[in-house]
Amino acid sequence: SGPPTVRGKSITLHGDGADEKHHVDIYATGEVKSKKAIIVFTDIWGLTDRAKAICDKLAESGYHVVMPDCFRGETKATNPDIVSWLSKYPYSLISKDINACLRYLSTEAGVEETRPPMLSVGALGFC
Repeated sequence: SGPPTVRGKSITLHGDGADEKHHVDIYATGEVKSKKAIIVFTDIWGLTDRAKAICDKLAESGYHVVMPDCFRGETKATNPDIVSWLSKYPYSLISKDINACLRYLSTEAGVEETRPPMLSVGALGFC
């Protein structure tokens, strides 16, 4: 049956303020003006077409879905020592990815930072 068809797009997000040098690639799909969003975290195989297709399926329910590449293009396939490999991605780095995703979702949905946000964000991850 072949690989799943994906409908989203790849985007590079950049930090702001003290984190302006920070960047993370994401897969984004769904209605950008939606006030409902989901951040999807990949498993050790990264941004696969299957994971992107799952994001697209969630987007069909009206969500703006983003999936950050927290492992910077690396996967378990090229890193046999999983403990050593995962230690390269501490929470201090991943939290910057999460913040970049939240800023992107708020901006795309038209939520201004000067008023209480009217954006609901959920998260899910694969293991």
